[in-house]
Amino acid sequence: MNNKFLVYLFFIIIIFSSCSKNKYYDIKAFEDEKWNYTEWKEFNIPIPDTTNLYNLHLILRTTQQYPYTNIYLFVQNIPPSGNIVQDTLLLILNDENGKSMGKKSNKNYIYDFLIKRNYLFSNTGVYTLLVTHGMRDSILPGVVELGFKFEKIKNNER
Repeated sequence: MNNKFLVYLFFIIIIFSSCSKNKYYDIKAFEDEKWNYTEWKEFNIPIPDTTNLYNLHLILRTTQQYPYTNIYLFVQNIPPSGNIVQDTLLLILNDENGKSMGKKSNKNYIYDFLIKRNYLFSNTGVYTLLVTHGMRDSILPGVVELGFKFEKIKNNER
């Protein structure tokens, strides 16, 4: 099967699966598997209530050409109130022996980082997350996709 067909099929599945009331899932791809630090990825996350807890995941997919064992991300969180909260994330990609901690899939590694557990949103509405990298190289090779997954926690999982 053609790789482009598989990529399109993957995105169609993502679009239809992201419509669940209990889960938000959005992935953004990088052209030519390179991420320029001036390229901010934007995610608009609808939060329908403030009574449920959520687990927030950051998803990263890299190729074997990604040259580092970690990645720094600059994140701007813009809640419906408009008060921007900025944060820096350090994501460790390899263990102390240099082995990738991501799940291997063909030539790629997929990382799923739980960045907030049992998180309670303070307002309903659309939260906007803007993300860019904070690495020394202005262009990072080997970065395929970046995304977020928000899962509503069921009462018995708290």
